[in-house]
Amino acid sequence: MIAMCMRIYRGVNTVKHRGFTLVELLSAMVVMSLVMVLATMSLGQFSRYSDKSGAGFEQRINRYLALDRLGQTLEQMLDYYVVDNVQAPRLYFVGEEQEIRFVTTNSWQHDDRSSISYLVVEEDVDGSEALVLYQRSLTDNVFFVWADAPEQSEMTANIVISGATDIRFEYLGIENIRQLYPSGISDNYRKNLLWKSRFLGKDTGYLPEKIKIEVEWPNGTTWPMIIAIRAFNFSKRGFMLDGAL
Repeated sequence: MIAMCMRIYRGVNTVKHRGFTLVELLSAMVVMSLVMVLATMSLGQFSRYSDKSGAGFEQRINRYLALDRLGQTLEQMLDYYVVDNVQAPRLYFVGEEQEIRFVTTNSWQHDDRSSISYLVVEEDVDGSEALVLYQRSLTDNVFFVWADAPEQSEMTANIVISGATDIRFEYLGIENIRQLYPSGISDNYRKNLLWKSRFLGKDTGYLPEKIKIEVEWPNGTTWPMIIAIRAFNFSKRGFMLDGAL
């Protein structure tokens, strides 16, 4: 009986302290190798989100969000009128290849304040290009004459994006009122519209239907962004001099 118990005890003890077999070790090494390969591939995929300028994934996402917020601001442009030097009503919109001057129902900091805005492409300290939004609230400082528009130095600067190789604007819209009345009643004037690098609302009397912002980065990628202007000819109010809209 004692001998039998000793044999059972030795058998249990042997099982308890048995080591890994060669097959088990090889299997574990294969599994670990697969995990390392997958981790390396994942890291490589993630690193592709960084461009040659050193911008990481988080910075790129912030750039996307900043441009999206800018697009929302542009969508809410007003057909804001002031008078020129001969007291004629002029639409306050200036659209150049690297600058836009406009008025919106909101501002960069406050959604409930109408603002005058200058969106300007400027050279950064490292030679790259930055998109800077200059704004001033119109609730307290309304200007009535085109020549009395605030100076850029008097406005608050907000850097939208920086580190770009090239930033430019293009505009889609009618050049004059004749385009609204084509030769045939069935004609659609929009089919003849072309993208242009200049659109002056004070000359055309209209806001552009769409604005395209094209940003080129040091790694060669391009971000085109097209914004549809919701306020396009929404109402021709003659004079709209109340800034608190």
